Amino acid sequence: MSALLSVAGLTAGYGGVPIIEGVNLDVAEHEISVIIGPNGAGKSTLLKTIFALTARSEGEISFAGKEITGLRTAQLVPLGISMVPQSRNVFPTLTVDENLDVGTYAAPPKDKEKVRENVLSLFPDLRGKLDQAAGELSGGQRQMVAMGRALMSEPKLLLLDEPTAGLSPTYLEIIFDLLLDIRKRGVTILMVEQNAKQALRIADNGHVLVSGKNFVSGTGEALLNDDAVRRSFLGVQQRDRLYQPLSGSGTDHRQRLCAWRGRHLDDLRDFTVCPFRPWRPDDHRRLRRADRGLVHSAASAALVAGRHGAGHRGGAGGG
Repeated sequence: MSALLSVAGLTAGYGGVPIIEGVNLDVAEHEISVIIGPNGAGKSTLLKTIFALTARSEGEISFAGKEITGLRTAQLVPLGISMVPQSRNVFPTLTVDENLDVGTYAAPPKDKEKVRENVLSLFPDLRGKLDQAAGELSGGQRQMVAMGRALMSEPKLLLLDEPTAGLSPTYLEIIFDLLLDIRKRGVTILMVEQNAKQALRIADNGHVLVSGKNFVSGTGEALLNDDAVRRSFLGVQQRDRLYQPLSGSGTDHRQRLCAWRGRHLDDLRDFTVCPFRPWRPDDHRRLRRADRGLVHSAASAALVAGRHGAGHRGGAGGG
């Protein structure tokens, strides 16, 4: 499959200080591609540079076989590229409907009402809120508005900067499901995502950035099974070290505690802290350090349930 987006030797930064250096990346048409890495690795800078929001100093960018290096953002949208930034991605005083309409300004679709209906079919939660100010919505609903606005220009490529940041576990799952639906409709997705394990599970391909440079690329499945990636970016080493199941404790009990997260049972089998031993004063700190993603939320709930079920009365920390 040919590359829809190709980035070669890209270097960019702020105030003359490079944040990304010599980055290479290809995104095939109709795929979901994920960029992961530690904080400060340059993931968001890479997206912003592709979308001409940050000036590059070296390298080339091609889209659909055409060089787009040096084009302005307003020129990229009509070509078929849209972006949803991580924060401040809606106009809070405008209604939901007005926010969607803004998405058509740079690249007016031939049939705006048809496109609007297609967008609302993706985000049915927004139908009853079209006349409501976007700033009054929940975080998950605002993210839907931002994604819907970006889709109003009928892009071929959708750039997403941490689309699940700050969302509840419920909306996190909804957003990931929506990304699969968007891909089915023929839109290619390149996203930066903090929930690395969940993102790689739906990704066709993934790219790891470290200190502004390529670290490793591969299929989502390959990166999930790569020992170096698992240890450094997916938190597996910490969970393996901290989880010590008690002998004789029933697996069935653990599965009952986690039934509400059954879709992610593989994550929960290696809890950061075992829910069958007494709660220790430093568990909460260790749990937060080990993983801040879905496993953190689910394991915390299971720990609280296990602690209460065991009749523990001792001290420390909340889930």
